[in-house]
Amino acid sequence: MSDEIFFNGKRFISAHEAATISNLTRDYIARLCRDNRVSGRRVGKNWYIDESSLKGFLVQQEYTKSKR
Repeated sequence: MSDEIFFNGKRFISAHEAATISNLTRDYIARLCRDNRVSGRRVGKNWYIDESSLKGFLVQQEYTKSKR
């Protein structure tokens, strides 16, 4: 079962699920949200991340890595 929530018609997934998808840690995902590098919202103690924003970030990181 996926932990998801919708804000303004956009699908947001939990930081735990985002970490599993992206192979990053949950804490790093939360930091990306706090630094506004990935679109996310905090609900209570849990972060929810815009899945399309996370995928865009991962593509950008892969592009930057390939340029090195």
